[in-house]
Amino acid sequence: MGRITSLLISLAVSVLAAAAPVGILPADCTNTDVLGSVCGDVNDGTVDTGADKTKPGDGGSDGRGGSGGGNNNGGGPRDDSDDSYRDSAEEHEADIACRLLGTCPEEGSDPITIHDLASFTPEQVSVAMEPDGWMIVGLPANFYADAAVNTASGELFDIPINVRFTPTRYSWSWGDGTSSTTSTRGSPWDDLDVPEFTATATSHTFTEKGTYKVSLTVDYSVEIRTPGEGWFPVEGTLSKAASGVTAIATTANSVIVKKECTKNPDGPGC
Repeated sequence: MGRITSLLISLAVSVLAAAAPVGILPADCTNTDVLGSVCGDVNDGTVDTGADKTKPGDGGSDGRGGSGGGNNNGGGPRDDSDDSYRDSAEEHEADIACRLLGTCPEEGSDPITIHDLASFTPEQVSVAMEPDGWMIVGLPANFYADAAVNTASGELFDIPINVRFTPTRYSWSWGDGTSSTTSTRGSPWDDLDVPEFTATATSHTFTEKGTYKVSLTVDYSVEIRTPGEGWFPVEGTLSKAASGVTAIATTANSVIVKKECTKNPDGPGC
């Protein structure tokens, strides 16, 4: 009887030894000690404790991945450095880019319009004048704007884009009931190398005394660029009001100029 009991104990020890995890027992801990719980908890976290493997990203117990969509190694988080994933992302971005530009081969692909770019805006434009803040009735006052080509960056439909605004037309309202349209933003007299009070493409002559508010609206052509692409025109024109200027028109018998007539015979009044 004692021999049978000893045989059963030896068989149990052998079974547990075969089932024990390899390489996680302390050096001084035997399988017999495990039976007696002498070694305490020898599971250091490197052994499967029977936790649920079907959670997203954990992979299933059959090695095919859980609901997280892993690989044959048991799932896990997506590796963004994987070439196949990167190629797929680039193809997706290219597909959205061609839809933005209206260059997709399939029928019904419409390009974006000015209205789609409502969150993008050109830089604010200011108006300057000379003389500064006043005009002489009957003499041209010169106006000019600081408009220039400028770009804005952002995202449209989760795709990073650049938007380029190019001034194309300037609509001036002189505040006296008249207006004009020019293709130039204007320049100071010095830059044009002409005498003061010379008529220019953007000058205006007031015929009555008073205070006038001069305003300007700038029209822009618009282009967009997506990653890896060149500039593509957007159909339509964007208009934006500039910061105007208020000036007083008055009469005068004399005007202070930069140089007297002896030094500048071609100056105003000479």
